[in-house]
Amino acid sequence: MSINQNTPDELAQQALATGGLVDPLTAADVLPKDPRQIDMPEVDDGVDVAMSPLRKSTARLLSPKDDIFNKAQTQIEQLQSGDTLTPEAVEPDPDAVDDANTLGIQETEVEPAAPVIPQTGTQLMTDIVEEGYQQLPPGLGNLVSDVDEYADFDEAAAAAYAAFSRGSVIKPDGSEVATVLGELQTARINNLVVRGQQKVAGQDGLLTDFRATGASGDAKIPDEGTIYASIEAISKTYSTQIAEGKREEITLEATRQMADLLGVSEGRLTKTILGRQKGGVIIEEGAGLAETMLASRDLLISELQKLDVLAKAAATGGDTDALQFRAQLELVAQLQRQIKGAQTEIARALSSFRIPARSGDAAGEMSKTDLTGLLEDYGGTQDIRDMAASYLQQGDNVVAKAAIAKAGSKFKRFTDGFYEAWINILLSNPVTHTKNIVGAFLTTFAHVPETLVAGAIGTTRRAMGGEGGVYLGQANAQMFGMMMSMREAFGAAGKSFVTGESVMPGSKIEGAEGRRHINQFSSEGMAAGPMATIVDILGHTFTLGRVPTRALQFEDTLFKVVAHRMSLYENAYGTGMAQGLRGDALSTHIAEFIHNPPADYLKQADAHAKYVTLQQELDPAGKAIADIRNKIPLIRYFAPFVKTPYNAFKYAFLDRGPIGVLYGESRRSMQRARLPGASQADKAAGDMAMARLIMGNGTAGLMVYLTAEGHITGGGPADDGQRANLRTQGWQPYSIRIPGSEPPQYVSYMGLEPFSSTFMLGSDIGEIMMNGSMSDADGEQLAAALAASISTQLTDKTFMSGFSNLISTLNDPTRYANSTAKSLVASLVPRVFSQVEKVGIPGLIEADPVMRATRTYIDEIKAQFPGWSQSLPPRRNVYGQAVTLNGALGPDIISPLYSSTRGPNPMDPDKKYAERVFAITKELEEIKWGPSMHGRMAVSEQLGGLIEGVEMTPQEEDLYHQYAGMFTLRAFEKTIKTSEYRRFKKQAIVPKGESRTPANDLALQRAQFMLRTALAHPQKGARAQAMDRLLKHPEVGRELRRRMNQLKRDTNQLNRAAR
Repeated sequence: MSINQNTPDELAQQALATGGLVDPLTAADVLPKDPRQIDMPEVDDGVDVAMSPLRKSTARLLSPKDDIFNKAQTQIEQLQSGDTLTPEAVEPDPDAVDDANTLGIQETEVEPAAPVIPQTGTQLMTDIVEEGYQQLPPGLGNLVSDVDEYADFDEAAAAAYAAFSRGSVIKPDGSEVATVLGELQTARINNLVVRGQQKVAGQDGLLTDFRATGASGDAKIPDEGTIYASIEAISKTYSTQIAEGKREEITLEATRQMADLLGVSEGRLTKTILGRQKGGVIIEEGAGLAETMLASRDLLISELQKLDVLAKAAATGGDTDALQFRAQLELVAQLQRQIKGAQTEIARALSSFRIPARSGDAAGEMSKTDLTGLLEDYGGTQDIRDMAASYLQQGDNVVAKAAIAKAGSKFKRFTDGFYEAWINILLSNPVTHTKNIVGAFLTTFAHVPETLVAGAIGTTRRAMGGEGGVYLGQANAQMFGMMMSMREAFGAAGKSFVTGESVMPGSKIEGAEGRRHINQFSSEGMAAGPMATIVDILGHTFTLGRVPTRALQFEDTLFKVVAHRMSLYENAYGTGMAQGLRGDALSTHIAEFIHNPPADYLKQADAHAKYVTLQQELDPAGKAIADIRNKIPLIRYFAPFVKTPYNAFKYAFLDRGPIGVLYGESRRSMQRARLPGASQADKAAGDMAMARLIMGNGTAGLMVYLTAEGHITGGGPADDGQRANLRTQGWQPYSIRIPGSEPPQYVSYMGLEPFSSTFMLGSDIGEIMMNGSMSDADGEQLAAALAASISTQLTDKTFMSGFSNLISTLNDPTRYANSTAKSLVASLVPRVFSQVEKVGIPGLIEADPVMRATRTYIDEIKAQFPGWSQSLPPRRNVYGQAVTLNGALGPDIISPLYSSTRGPNPMDPDKKYAERVFAITKELEEIKWGPSMHGRMAVSEQLGGLIEGVEMTPQEEDLYHQYAGMFTLRAFEKTIKTSEYRRFKKQAIVPKGESRTPANDLALQRAQFMLRTALAHPQKGARAQAMDRLLKHPEVGRELRRRMNQLKRDTNQLNRAAR
């Protein structure tokens, strides 16, 4: 932080001379420009960005008859230039939203507050207690009950602050032990001059905080310069009162107080204050450590007193009260960090609580919506109310209240910092961002065909004598809005990437407990003090420069702006058509609507922008799930995201799935549209809800048909062995079979969320029906199969797999705890490293698509690092072949469209062996059986009885799996050639058109039993032969036999002792 060292000195002198500051300190005087106010450079693409020839011709195609959209855009440009419209004259609103900023958000320069010097000690709190709620600062207390729930708190807090100011200690009996600080009197300076206006000091804390209003009506935010100047000026009022004979004693007592408030040792605090250079906490000639400590104390106590008032309002108040309390809490936290010597950016931190300024007629109504959206980033109003209640529970414990403002204990700050790093690591895979972009693209532009269907529904209703609803032309209006949004969208997205903040409400990085999980791994977030630089460097390193989360903001902001503009144009067209406007009159209406959107439609556009990026606020059921995660911090590592997967589920299954026909918002929207007196908006919402259900369920039905025809695949058999057998052939679940490909080639559609859920649902139902298991089933059984499919999808999804693993671990910790812990350890490796390890970088890093066998936590980490992974043995299938990852359609480094070809394993160096394996797997597919994987425990009867329990080393296990694979293939090939097996197989296969009989099932079981015996017979099975071969190996066999013999001796000894 670069601070002008002379500015605070000059301002402090001015304050002492005039009784206040004539001109407040501004951020431009001492700080770099707020990054939120960075103006993105204009993009010069060599054409008229507003309406290029290409856009004009495209717009003409969207409205070939009347050229409505081109005319509307021309009129919008007229309004921007201040002209009036024809044929209907429209007085331009100077504050209206221009077309280059349809979001209606204005960027304003924020001027910091001036340092002011009020009374210290308890005067503010005493005034509030004596004079009642009517003296609360403007905007507070409107929602506060007439009954003072916190009267005891007020009285106790006032006494505590008074005692703290005197340096007294309150004993249990209520008496006080006074100290030398009680002898000091701080002059009360009234009639301070701030920006040329007189102001009585003290009613808003020592700092005129950011809720104050500047001369031009803009918000004023205190910064480091304000704090320095205020501390210096206050310290000078003490310098004439401190006698040299008592200076040391006063210094010790003031230091003790400040150390308690800041939660640091007295020695460290003294060293920090004395070690600060000019521009830090200022110690002038003639003043010393005592003055600085007392001034810092007064500043902090005064702001804590203000926080008391705001906490009372927030605990029972509304959104405005919650925001004011949360912002003041941030100010107190920043003030503590600054006094301790930590690097801070107070103006930046406080500006995050600024509500975007909107213009136009809808500005007033939209401010409440924007406020709610802002609070959602901090976990919502209720979380902040809970935080205020926790603060108030501290009563007269000033030190405890100061600790709450510091964002909790050191341990919590450390864990929050670690969590921020982990989230960035988790999001660092380029494939993750491709999925996010593809998903947002699909949800944004799927709205167009859904609108066409809704328009057809509305047209049919109107043709039958009804009114209102959606018009077909609204889909064209959406496309035009999309074209007109590109420049604005990329500009807003670029700003989000630079600042890491969203310029529109909503985020996938969820806040909780009144805090956001951003910038936690920093000197500011951890209150690092003297270690600030080191912490910032480590934070930048371990969060990967926060590039993953900033990239996520870029992607979401881009599509939110596009969706916002599409919604406005859609509604502009729809409302004009509903009013009977056509031709030039409709163009004029669209221009006026876009130039100054009505509040209701701005809210609808904001909601739609959140909807397509899966960021809408959670409903009560979703909040209940989120509360569980927030109350048990460990769960966030198993379910880091709640809002996105929950909204994805609603998008696919409630809004577009079979459940939505019976339950959910879609059903409610259709019911409202049928009520007498339903508005145009209600009818349009009903049309869109019906269209979504038609499109979603129709798509699922199409997937059922395509699965039955073999064009796509579902999840495959429920049995792990059968599914593994299919994978060995190159089959791929939840994939599209490329038409005409021979051998069959598959491309996965699982990365197309949230639409993949609809595809998967249809394909699973198709497989159930295709294998004949539903042929005689009734409706209840079909519903049960449908529910099972939905359940399987939820637990198998990437974003829910962690939570599923947690549940499994809690149910059976012995079985799942180790694998769950290993998964968590593996997640600590940046996903980008893991992706590079798999696909490589041409000319730099060799790809390693082989999946590696891991035993330890270190192995899990090694398996994901390029170059290091090859030191681990490969994971092998039941035939001893190394298991490899499939490639992808497009660049492997970013593509989520994983591909596979059905046939012999192309990665197996022994092509003939691969062909033999492929032939066997096809045979097993016919009898619906697949072998289980070989284990890692040594089993043998050649050492005088069954020996089981010696775990093989990684080298032994790899060699054993190779032997076992070889013997398994031989055993299966030998078995399927026997006449007995062929007879059973023939009896098991049901001719086409006939039904299965118990005899068919029995024959099938006998054929499967023969293969199972060939694999696992204790003496003659493939696994027994593989173990014999391993024990005879010249290098590893001797050591393995020694461990097995030792286990046998130990077991026999224990058995004899037991007898």
